[in-house]
Amino acid sequence: MYALNRSVHVLRVMTVAAVFLAFGSRADVARAQQPSPDNEKRTLAIEITQANLEAIDIDKLSAAALDQSWRNSGNKSSEARQVILSLAPLIREEIESMKSDLVNITSRFYEENFDVEELKQMRAFSVSPVGRKHAQLGGEFTARLTVTLQQTMAARRPAIEARVKAELEKRGYKH
Repeated sequence: MYALNRSVHVLRVMTVAAVFLAFGSRADVARAQQPSPDNEKRTLAIEITQANLEAIDIDKLSAAALDQSWRNSGNKSSEARQVILSLAPLIREEIESMKSDLVNITSRFYEENFDVEELKQMRAFSVSPVGRKHAQLGGEFTARLTVTLQQTMAARRPAIEARVKAELEKRGYKH
């Protein structure tokens, strides 16, 4: 619980700091100059990231990741599965301890790749019911897509390797 409270506190402090930066250091905010585009971008990027993180069910995400690890291990023992799933609190703690890093990395990505108007649209979506649902299901979607791609690539690997080998030989490279 301490890690969660610490992470939430860090996120709140970052938000306050970002808002403070966006509006300047004057005591009279009403008279403050307009925020610079860079500060406004930073504030919006942090708000989007925090909204997305708040929507994610970390316990469900941790359990799904561990269950996928069990499936990938090839061990079909239900006892092994239960042992692996029992690690969910540990994974939750690790995710919670990374939140400030996730906010920094993700918000920087948003700042570098989107302008202020795009970020405003993203923020509006992120805090909407549909945006929150999207964030909640994003981990599950990614997990399913990853499994499907791994299975597809494993099934197609011999054909892909044959095509690559033929192409390399055609270009004059010998195996």
